[in-house]
Amino acid sequence: MSRIAPVLNVLSKVVMLFSATFLLPLTLSWLVADGAQRAYDDAIIVTFVAGALTWLFTRKSQR
Repeated sequence: MSRIAPVLNVLSKVVMLFSATFLLPLTLSWLVADGAQRAYDDAIIVTFVAGALTWLFTRKSQR
């Protein structure tokens, strides 16, 4: 686990950044009121929490 932990640490930050990319489609969905806001909300939360939990477990494994 010690060799893969730094990779997971960086990957967790990328995943959290990826969750921010859902903000544009969420905003567009809200503007046109197409009813998909809940799906984007859930996707942002799940993606960010997965990245944050991975980061919490690997935060001391930075290179």
